[in-house]
Order: sequence, then structure tokens, then C-alpha cells
Amino acid sequence: MTWKPKSIPDQPNPEPSRSKSSAQMPTRLLVSHEAAAYLGISTKTLKRLVSQGELRARRVSKSMRFELADLQAFVA
Repeated sequence: MTWKPKSIPDQPNPEPSRSKSSAQMPTRLLVSHEAAAYLGISTKTLKRLVSQGELRARRVSKSMRFELADLQAFVA
């Protein structure tokens, strides 16, 4: 007796595979301690930079989130 793999029923692909542009792909947001570690500063200094308008942050509920692109722009 020979072994045969089970047949997989044909399932239609809901959407054809397309390469997504960077505008469509979600970006990972960093929390305060991750952003501070990336910049090499304390979280207190990070919050001061945000309050002075030198660094952009987003509010998610009661916490701040940072995009990596914004942190890289700040360093540059």
C-alpha cells in the first residue's frame, strides 16, 4: 500500500497577492521606554521633548506612542 497525501479542497484566494505600498502597511508604534532607549535618553527627557514640541508623539488612550521615522528624523 502506498501513502498518498490528503487532498486539500480548493479554496478561492480572497484577494490576489499585491505588494503593499508603505502608506498602506501599518507602522509599529514604540512605547515611551522603547523610544527613550532608542534615543539614549530618559523617559522624563522624552516627555519634556514632546511637551516642548521638539518631538512628535501620538496618544493611544493615556499613553504616548512614537513612530520610528519620527525618532530617526529627530536624531538627524
